[in-house]
Amino acid sequence: STSLALPDDSRFTTCLALSDDQPLAAVGSGSHETNMFFVQTLDDQLDVKASFASKFPIYALAFKANLLMAGTDRNTSVLYHVDRARLLGFGDDASDDGPLVRCVGTYKNKSARSIDVAAPGSHVATRRVACVEFAPPFAGSTGGTWPPSGVAQTADVFLACLGGVVNIWDAAASSGGQQHALRVEKVSAQPVARATWSPLAPATLVAAGGGDGVVSVLDLRRRGKALAWRTAGSWGGDAVADVAWSPHVPYWLATTGSDGDSVSLWDLRYAGSAPAATLATGAGCTGAVRSLAWSATHVDLLATGASDRSWRLHALRAPADGAAVGASVVGVRRAADDVGGVVAVRAKGSTFFSLSACGDLYAHRVTSAALVGAAAHRPAAAELAHVEEAVYARDIRGAAEAVLAQQADADAVRALCDLFKAKPRPQPSSWTLPPLPQNTDEQPQGGDVPAVAALAADLAYYGYGLPPDFPLEATAARVPAVWQALERLNGASLRSRLEALVAQAEQAGDAATVDGRPLWRAVVDRQAQIVQSVRGDTAPLDARLLRSAVKLVLPHDCIAGLTLGLAVCDAFLANHNASPVPLPAERACTALDGLVHVLLFPT
Repeated sequence: STSLALPDDSRFTTCLALSDDQPLAAVGSGSHETNMFFVQTLDDQLDVKASFASKFPIYALAFKANLLMAGTDRNTSVLYHVDRARLLGFGDDASDDGPLVRCVGTYKNKSARSIDVAAPGSHVATRRVACVEFAPPFAGSTGGTWPPSGVAQTADVFLACLGGVVNIWDAAASSGGQQHALRVEKVSAQPVARATWSPLAPATLVAAGGGDGVVSVLDLRRRGKALAWRTAGSWGGDAVADVAWSPHVPYWLATTGSDGDSVSLWDLRYAGSAPAATLATGAGCTGAVRSLAWSATHVDLLATGASDRSWRLHALRAPADGAAVGASVVGVRRAADDVGGVVAVRAKGSTFFSLSACGDLYAHRVTSAALVGAAAHRPAAAELAHVEEAVYARDIRGAAEAVLAQQADADAVRALCDLFKAKPRPQPSSWTLPPLPQNTDEQPQGGDVPAVAALAADLAYYGYGLPPDFPLEATAARVPAVWQALERLNGASLRSRLEALVAQAEQAGDAATVDGRPLWRAVVDRQAQIVQSVRGDTAPLDARLLRSAVKLVLPHDCIAGLTLGLAVCDAFLANHNASPVPLPAERACTALDGLVHVLLFPT
């Protein structure tokens, strides 16, 4: 961990925003003087590059490229243009003498009721913009009414929370004197503490939570009110302090209460009657969790910041007995000050950033050593636990070399294939939000038991090995050992599958099917894999097994069987011609005598 004491004389820091593509962070303060700080965030060093005095105190920040959005205590959101290149020392100071930070737009947000004038003795509602956030890129046509006509998919759309209302803007709305929000959605009668866009396609969902303890999800594709999902009014949660979408699984949502020391996990495919899991923050935590952030590199890692000045990294675990998901604490860091709880936690790559209320910024970089013993293990690969640990620590080269150094049985091969497989991300069409109850105060139906089981099953799948969309092919192209290990595993898995198909055919005959298809069709569908495996390494697929596979196909589709057999012979011949030395007997063309006999018989 690396720390930096910001030069905030008021010691009243309130918010933190990270640049997506540059090593730069922005920190806001509630001070009326210097209240905006820019910090360069290198791996082992944090440096203040500039500080400025905004006209009003800052209570929320959001970065997008060169744009920085700030939330003030005057109903307004203020848009700044930041010259990041010059801030970080990449620009040409001689050629550009303009301001590093300049205001380019202001947006007056709407509240549920007028808060400018209040009768004597009545409560004056806050005018503080508690949250701002830019929308992620829209994924093509989202359907419905979002985005509105005239708003480009590349537009700088953002949300801002004032009281219990979420205002959604196009940043271009401030040009030409026009001040019209795209949507104004009342979420609660109490102030919203946090609202956030879903980072995954189609980028039309917004989750929000605040003082009434209810978590709501808005679907901007809906006509009229956008409310599409909410937790039950009788759930009994504390006032919501933070809400965070999983960057890996689109229907996972984590929330925390401002008075509680636990984190709630929700599966949005089920009614919000109760969380799918409730995670304790661990022994030693004496404060309420104020902020949380999912890991960008691991499906099952979640970081929290609490009012007792502590930052904790948790590893989620799916129990084998079908019980609710639990968590263990992987690492703990505590701020040096005696006062000032953590007010913001953000993640970028393998680094988490936390900000205390007294102006201390911390960068916690998660190394492979920190993750030792944190990986999930499968009984089938018990003798390969060190490979699972290496993949979890993202030491893909080390894991591949371990696979190449030893032999594994069929069960272990299947486990290793799952371990090295970059799983596909769930598509928007693969899940839906459940219908809202007619009375929004009534208990949603459906119970929490299915959600508990579904969360545990998904965590066991997505949390094992590599996360969705991991660039495994790019890694294999750079590291020969990874490519060789993948070829070996693919070949071993294919051999195991072909052996099972042949054995099933011998036992059950022509009536046997697999996944609703005849066995011989399953063999034909794997022709490309078979040929590729033979060309790379024929050890996993010996000639006897190939002969049995072709023999299984021929009685049902003679042409398909002959084509498969000829492709195998061509692959053997290509290996023979490419080898400068005589091949071993099992890889020589003479090993194909039995296969050739089978191919000649129909003619």
